[in-house]
Amino acid sequence: MVAEYAKNYLNCMYDMNYDVAVKPEHCMGFSAEEILEAFASYRQAVSSIFWDMSNTCNDFNMSKDEADRDTTLICLNGLFAVLYATGANGVLNNNEIIVNCVRFKATLQKVKRKYINIAIATLKDYGFIFEGNIWGKNSEFALHFPDDNKVILGLYSFSQTITMNLVSTLWNMNWRFAAMDPRLYGFSRNEKKYYNALDELFRFVQSENERCAISIFHKKMNDNNFSHNLYFGVFSPIVSIRYDLSQYQPRAELKVSDKTCHIAIWMKNNADDTAYIQNCSEGFRNGCIAKFDDCKNSLCERSTKRKTICKGKLIFTVNNQIYEKCTFETSWGYSGSRAVFRLDENEIDTYMYFIKSFDD
Repeated sequence: MVAEYAKNYLNCMYDMNYDVAVKPEHCMGFSAEEILEAFASYRQAVSSIFWDMSNTCNDFNMSKDEADRDTTLICLNGLFAVLYATGANGVLNNNEIIVNCVRFKATLQKVKRKYINIAIATLKDYGFIFEGNIWGKNSEFALHFPDDNKVILGLYSFSQTITMNLVSTLWNMNWRFAAMDPRLYGFSRNEKKYYNALDELFRFVQSENERCAISIFHKKMNDNNFSHNLYFGVFSPIVSIRYDLSQYQPRAELKVSDKTCHIAIWMKNNADDTAYIQNCSEGFRNGCIAKFDDCKNSLCERSTKRKTICKGKLIFTVNNQIYEKCTFETSWGYSGSRAVFRLDENEIDTYMYFIKSFDD
């Protein structure tokens, strides 16, 4: 499990870009070139941990009974949480960061001490030295990296690029900090970071056909006044853009997972659209990710449970198999509250039909 998450993380890392125009506030008396060079050293020190995680069976200081999904994610996010709490609450002093223990613990107050200790133990295994009593009262500790002094400058300067509150027990990290995105140096600390959502998504899309389909769909959603937000899982293979009509009213989501593009659509009761659906193309039906046969013998499982008469069913064939679909709630299987389809440029108008008909 650790190896799987580590591979996902390495896939999400941003390319190092030495063309970043570093904001003067992040230079701290150094040149922009020196700051970016130090950041590259810091990034190499951290990424080496994940390279090893992706290729070994080491427990990385976790006991076997702790190696479940949630605990593994806590520990992996914890590496970045500890690094951030150190850099953001410390003072740079030559080749070390001097950290106030009270502020350090306050930053991580929602997380159990044992998970902080697991993260620190792993960092120690890879050359970071924590000198002093981290859990002391009204005291300080120092962080060193004797193998490469530039790592400390890189960590410290990078921690200053963001403002963040770690309030979650699952280490609610700023994903751009965890992904070690060098572009953060181009923004002021409190400045809202603007990125092109399509460019971010396209980092994980190799097919030109899929890129074209995504671009067309994205433009149509914008033309129809849908807002959009990018969602990025640092330790997950899923990156998505969600489109909302207004706050808490999602309508569609472009998802990239394992190099495959899907579109998820929040769909209403399709009973009134049976005729339209019946005439949808074979490609659209084939594109459904989950297919369920739930309307056998004119008995609808959903409506039977609700003691409501089924308003009709949809019958179609995919790969020589006949499906009888209930239209009481939706025409296809859901993933959560969404019907999920493979993205197809030729079916975008069909997607738009369902998205816009939601509010009819």
